[in-house]
Amino acid sequence: MFNPRSLYSLFTLFVILLQLCSYLVYHIQTMMLRTNREIQGSQPGWCWLN
Repeated sequence: MFNPRSLYSLFTLFVILLQLCSYLVYHIQTMMLRTNREIQGSQPGWCWLN
């Protein structure tokens, strides 16, 4: 059914996609943390609420 070369290329493509997804998730998490920190820093009322 499958020749091993196409299976291997499919596997490498899957690994590349997985790495890309993990990188995107990490990037989005750091961006969200940064925006949260900026929001907390720009609002002085935050310190008093906590």
